[in-house]
Formats: sequence, structure tokens, C-alpha cells
Amino acid sequence: SGVVYWIPATLSRPTHFQSQIQFRVVIFEAIWFDGRSNLVFIHGRTNTRTYVGYLQAAFRSYLRQLSGYYFIHDRPTWAHTVLAHDWSRRKRIRCMDNFPAVSPDLNAIESVWSWMNRYIQRNHPNSQ
Repeated sequence: SGVVYWIPATLSRPTHFQSQIQFRVVIFEAIWFDGRSNLVFIHGRTNTRTYVGYLQAAFRSYLRQLSGYYFIHDRPTWAHTVLAHDWSRRKRIRCMDNFPAVSPDLNAIESVWSWMNRYIQRNHPNSQ
């Protein structure tokens, strides 16, 4: 999870950690310089079939508008399968498959998620 816990050397190490975050929302979305896709709320686990379903739901009404754009994703394993690549080719979506993984400085959607998190924390401080 990327969280680091510092435990003083004089204390015993905890044997169990329970997160205090009780709720989590997982969302799929894409953005481009003058617009955004539909928000797709993700329930349960993702695999190749559900990922393609998220793409279809997000881009349904935008495919024609986005011809000529490159699709940059955060390189989940289910995006690099025959099914996902076939869907992209059929819809004429060009993917940047050589984009470095985990590169928030280069992936604009990461800035949007960061802004949304700060906005929610500032305006709804008791939400998780």
C-alpha cells in the first residue's frame, strides 16, 4: 500500500494491523485536453473481460471524437491481453504500450485523482 510505519526500537512489533479506512471507491475514467470520459464505478475484482467492459462504458459516446489520440493507461496486466488489444484495434484506439509503468508525473489522470482527494479532504474532512 506504500505506507511506512515507524516503530520505536523500545516497543514490541505489532502482530496485527487493522486499517481504519472502512470504505473504498474504485473508479475508471479517462481525460483528454478538452474533456473526459464517463465515470465507471468498479465493483469487485477486475479481469480482462471486466476491463474491456469498463473501456466500453467509459468511451461509449466518445470514440469518434478521440480518433487520433493515444490512450495511456497505468499498465494493469489485464490491459495487455489479446482480448483487450483486439477491442482497442476494433475501436481504432491507439495505445502507448511503451509508456513507463507507475509514472504519475507523465500520466495526467494522476493529477486529477490527487486534486479530487485534496478537494474531498478539505470539504468533507470526516469522510474516508
